[in-house]
Amino acid sequence: MIHWQLKIETELQRVRREHHPGRVRTTARRIVGIALQRYENRTDEDFLRLMHDALRNESLPEDVRSAIQRLAARIDENFSSPSIDPIADAMIVVGFVKESVA
Repeated sequence: MIHWQLKIETELQRVRREHHPGRVRTTARRIVGIALQRYENRTDEDFLRLMHDALRNESLPEDVRSAIQRLAARIDENFSSPSIDPIADAMIVVGFVKESVA
């Protein structure tokens, strides 16, 4: 397994042990950031910046941009997120990156 994929697997194992919704969302954002680092060959540690930069990349498939948009969005006053399943959204991005860099 490639280094960036090992990082993602570590994050997935961590989130399986925790059941706190806020931590799940944070972990999903980290997973997307790791994938985007690989996709764009960047070393930025600011994963939210990577996500916002990716949203401006019109060459990304719509489902990938939509998943990133849901994860990058702020939670509302009721602490609700546009992402109903943050890990599933993150895995949309990971799947795209795996196919793109293979």
